[in-house]
Amino acid sequence: MKCKSSLDKLPNELLTMIKEEIPESDLRTHTCFYNASSHFAALYGNEKNVERFFEKAYILSGLGISPDEDFTSISWVNLATRIIREDGFCDHPECGGNRLEKNAELMSRPEFESDEPYWSSLKIYGEEYDEFLGDDEDDEDYISLASDLVVNPLFQYVTFSEHSTKHWIDDDDAPEEESFLRYANRYGQGAVTTNLPRLDSHPIATRSFATFPPVRTTMLVFWEDISVDTPRNSFGLTVWDVVVQVHSILDETLKATSLSELLKNVDYREAFRPGCDLRDIIDAISNFRGFLSYFRWNGLDYDEWDRCPIIYMIYEVAKELPTAEEKKKKGFVLVLIIRSQFRSSQPP
Repeated sequence: MKCKSSLDKLPNELLTMIKEEIPESDLRTHTCFYNASSHFAALYGNEKNVERFFEKAYILSGLGISPDEDFTSISWVNLATRIIREDGFCDHPECGGNRLEKNAELMSRPEFESDEPYWSSLKIYGEEYDEFLGDDEDDEDYISLASDLVVNPLFQYVTFSEHSTKHWIDDDDAPEEESFLRYANRYGQGAVTTNLPRLDSHPIATRSFATFPPVRTTMLVFWEDISVDTPRNSFGLTVWDVVVQVHSILDETLKATSLSELLKNVDYREAFRPGCDLRDIIDAISNFRGFLSYFRWNGLDYDEWDRCPIIYMIYEVAKELPTAEEKKKKGFVLVLIIRSQFRSSQPP
């Protein structure tokens, strides 16, 4: 329910001038302004005009939709309202209002086939799936796009659970528990998933386009001999579409050849220092989840173009494996603590 505001007393002409000063791409401000009072909402016109306005603002904010959503039944003003209420004022530097602003800057790159930026005119590169989105793109389009593609910088702030959740929840639910938003230099090295917000609770982050301009699909390369095609999203690939593909491979056992290729791309001596036991190293990175706990995801990049963008994962050192000597000292200190607690609990 919209409440009365002191601004309601202002003449419509002045309120209209205020509304017109808000950029079309500023989804958060328009959503707040629209929902402030019924007087303000009336400035956006009838129901059809309201839906058209918020569809445009939603796209210009760099947000996509899931291929599972029914495009024809979406109320853009209701969707915008829900997203802004849930996530519009998130304090994470790569989410909330900051993310919307950065997306809007990057959305100056996509092409629209008419003067009005609606879904029906947004040029999304890749295989065609919905007739209202336009014609298939040919090879020349892909080649010309290659030099302009920008991968969403949000990816470098996505991190993953160090421990599998598959043993206690259904596989269908596992992705929701697997990924988090990390803060740059906030928790220190090693505290990769400590008190971090779950990614799936941030609709602005998950709905943001994965690339600018948007593409319908991409090949995601984890290491040289392992890659997967992301699910095709005819409305434009989102951050969540890509992240779910990482979930699918987290518990893949790494072969020696795969490990060798992965370690070529990181400063592994920083994580595995002289004195580390070889068996501890093998146990620590026996699967991709373990590898990512020591060499976290630091965003995406691409360097090839062959019918679809080929996106490569970038890694950086996240923590160090204790050396054999450090483990021995830690174990000795733990024994002393246990003995001390045991003695203090005994009657005199």
